[in-house]
Amino acid sequence: LEQCLGLAQSRGYRVADAHVYREIASGFSLERPKLTSLRAALRRGEFEVIIVNSFDRWASEQPGLYRLYAELSDAEALLTSVTQ
Repeated sequence: LEQCLGLAQSRGYRVADAHVYREIASGFSLERPKLTSLRAALRRGEFEVIIVNSFDRWASEQPGLYRLYAELSDAEALLTSVTQ
């Protein structure tokens, strides 16, 4: 989490506490409580950039990746990773 916040700060992004999502569940499923909340906020246009520690924590399976990237594209949001 600290690495993600550090990257955000170094790039001049403002991070609202309400939009800090820490998920401990596996990236194999899109049915994760924090990811569900993040996706809803994304659809509402509440942020422009998502920072993850690594892309495999975002989603591990191809169909899920495609769905999430389509949602990012629809929202005109960016996804970036601390480690990749």
